[in-house]
Parts: sequence; structure tokens; C-alpha cells
Amino acid sequence: MTPAATLLSANGNRGLQLLAPGVPGAVDLELDRLSALGLRAVTVSVNYPLLDPVFLAESGRPEVHGGILNFYESVASKVRLRGMKLTVETGAMFPGIYSEGSGLDAGPFFAKLTDSQYVAGRTAQAVAPARSMRPDALNLGSEPDTESRLSGKSAFRSPAAFASMVRGMVESIQAEGQAGVALVSGTGTWDSRASSYVAALVEIPGLWGIDLHVYPDNRDFLDRLLTLADQARVSEKHVTMLECWLQKVRDSELGTIDSAFDSTAFPRDSWTFWEPLDRRFFSAMVRPAHAARIDYVSAFWSRLFFGNLDHAAMMAASPPPGSDAIIRLAIASAAESILSGKTTPTGRSFSALIIGEPTELTAVKSVPVVLETAGASGARYSTELILANRGTTPVQATLSYTPAVSLGASGEGEVAIALSAGRQIALADTVAYLRECGLLIPVGSNQGGMFQITFRGASSADVLSAGARTTTPSGSGRAGLSYPAVATHDF
Repeated sequence: MTPAATLLSANGNRGLQLLAPGVPGAVDLELDRLSALGLRAVTVSVNYPLLDPVFLAESGRPEVHGGILNFYESVASKVRLRGMKLTVETGAMFPGIYSEGSGLDAGPFFAKLTDSQYVAGRTAQAVAPARSMRPDALNLGSEPDTESRLSGKSAFRSPAAFASMVRGMVESIQAEGQAGVALVSGTGTWDSRASSYVAALVEIPGLWGIDLHVYPDNRDFLDRLLTLADQARVSEKHVTMLECWLQKVRDSELGTIDSAFDSTAFPRDSWTFWEPLDRRFFSAMVRPAHAARIDYVSAFWSRLFFGNLDHAAMMAASPPPGSDAIIRLAIASAAESILSGKTTPTGRSFSALIIGEPTELTAVKSVPVVLETAGASGARYSTELILANRGTTPVQATLSYTPAVSLGASGEGEVAIALSAGRQIALADTVAYLRECGLLIPVGSNQGGMFQITFRGASSADVLSAGARTTTPSGSGRAGLSYPAVATHDF
């Protein structure tokens, strides 16, 4: 299994921004940081119609065609100079926030193309990177449902039609004499017709492998990953996973949020409190990938290996930022962290998974109880949680909440908090804070449970402390009980 991540600074949805003076340096820096994590490959998206001369001419920028080709040839050279492998994805350009500032709008161009014209254009753009970038693997399309909605074309609406397009691409690339480029195509694991797409694609001679995209892990989607991989292997095809990241959607939102056009879900990735789930997700991706003999596992939102946002701080703004603004702020945070050499716990965890070595000091402490309950004579008890880091390095604290059955409580889950060096923070009402962070804790009934706090990244074993105070209003102050967190593991 070759671990990889998307090279977002070279993503084709950036359009004309790729030609800005500072981008080559940004590519170099991002490649260096990804390589330092232990990644042995990068994935670059070259989206249609970015290389289409007709599209660029109709967009009023015919002169940039050569510059964009030169840019991607340069990216390929930079990747190889670092001893890394290169995988290239082709597909349709995304609209809205995903291509904000690109200076290009593919929507009107798609609208006036016939199905056959679209397929011809997609095929030509697949041939171009095969010829000029010579990637180790070239993806001819892995989200037929998404591309159908983006393009409005029927070539993706049935497995047979999609496979016909891919077959034509394979034949065109082979006619160019581009031997040695592993050609792949596939589907998203969330697609109800995923097995049918795989069944159609494995019949294509010259298609090296089946590529599976993994985002939501709801329902049986992760089980499908292994089933589809087995289906490909039975047909003697390789398997790749050139895009994966945990998409934060409820079961009820599946089929109602169209992520191709609606940016509601993607900003959720930006919050620090998701890091424990992201780490579990990658563990669920990397370890089975070895067993299933998946050739590449590529993390998509790689910027979150370097920077993310604190939910409480962002929501305290007046007014709080909207979805698109959150994405912009997250991108800025990641860029700053890449420049300063910072890595998030998710990035360090992914690195540890692929290298197989621990990357940080870890301590676990338990808080026996936090409460939001009624008492005698109208008393109302709540718990304040205090976390302190007296060390010289930033620490990530993961709060794992287990509701108390005796209270009839619910809302189990995890929240991550970044704790800077030399900093103490206090959560005045812990249960309310968990609720604000997205845990499904009911309001208006007695709630409470225990906490397990996992600290990661401390400079030494004795610099961390945690404690709680459960109190109720009393006179002009509060009265109650304070108690420390108890260490549950040795360092």
C-alpha cells in the first residue's frame, strides 16, 4: 500500500490561480511537508475543461493554455525529484466555493455541449496528462454520479454508458503509446449502483485497476469498500483509493445535501473537535488496505494535516462565519501552519499509521463525573472542567464522554480541544459545551457521565493537569465539590 494525499496547491479547481507567481513555491513547500509526514505519493486533480483550448478561448484567456500545461509538467518533475509517485485524477471542474477565485466558470460551457462533445473533450483531457505528466496512475473518473450532476450529461447515468466512455479513453491513451501509465476508473462507495459500475469497468481491456472514493461512512458504506475491492480482485484488477476523507453527514442528510453544489457539509471538516473521528477513520482505511491489497490510499483534505479551526472561538464571533467563510478561514489556517511547520494531531496520527511508529507523548486521565442535573429545593448542578498545560509544546486534548446509565443520560461522543503551551482553559458548563460541539445530549432532563481525557503532544509527563468542580448557585456565589482527574495510564 502506497500512502498518498492530494496536492491541494495544484488542484485544477484553482484555475487561473495556478499561474500566480507564488504557486510554484507553495507547491514545493506542500510537497516537502507531505513528504516529511512519510507520504510516498501525491494525487493531483486536473479537471476538465481546464486544458481545453476552446473553453479557455471562450473564457477570454486563450493565451494561458501553454502556461497551465507547463505548470503541470513542472509539478510532475517536482514530485519525482522527491522520490514520490504521482497519481493524476481527471473529472469535471467544481462550481462555487470549490473553484472560488479560479477566474473560470465551466457551467455555461458544459451546458452547450452535447453528450458526445463532452465525452470527446473529457477523453482529450485524459490523454493530455498521460502524455505530458507521465503519472504512475491516471484516474479516468471515479464519481459518475457527481460528474453527471456537474456536467448535466447522460454519459455517467448508467454503468454501461460510463464504462463506454472510459473504454474510449483507455483506447485513446493506448493509441498514443503511453505504456507504463496505470489507468484506473471506479465509483464512490456511497453510490447504490457501485457494484454495477465495477462490474462494467472490470470488462475493459487495458484498465489496470478499480478506484474507489470513500467519504461518508454511514450505513454499510465501509463494508462496501471491502466488497467492491474483492469484486475487482476477482477480475484480476488492482484497487486504488485516490480520494478518502470522513464526510460529516447524518444519515438523514444523505441524498438531501448535494455536495457537488452545496457546501453545507464540507466546512464541518474544519473543526478541531472532529480530529478523534478523523484519526479513527484513517485507521479504518489504512489497516484494511493492507489486507485488501489496495495499492494507493490517498487522503483528500490534506490541508487538515496542518491546520484547522477551533469551533468555540469561531462561533463566538458576531456574527459567526457562514459555510463559505469557514472554508476560507480553514484554508488560511492550513497555509499558515504549512509555512510555520505545524502539524495537527490528525496529520501526526496518519503519519504514525503509515510509518508504524508513535509520534508523540500520550497521557490519559479520567474525570469520574460531570453533571447537568436538578437537586433538592430547586438546585441545579453543573460541572466546570479545567485543563492545564504547563509544558513548552501545544497539546491536543480529546474528551471522550460516556453518559451515565443511572441518570438515563445519552449523547456519547468525543470532542477535541487544542491547548497551547503554558495555557489553562476552563469550560464553565461542560455538558452545555459538549452539546454546542455537536454531541446529541438532550436538553431539559438530568444529564451526566464520566470523561476520559487523552492528552497528546506534551513536552513531558508532569506538565498536564485536569480537574472538575460540580456546583450549584448559592447566595452570591456557588457551592459544591471539586475533584482532580485521575491518571489511568502510565506515560
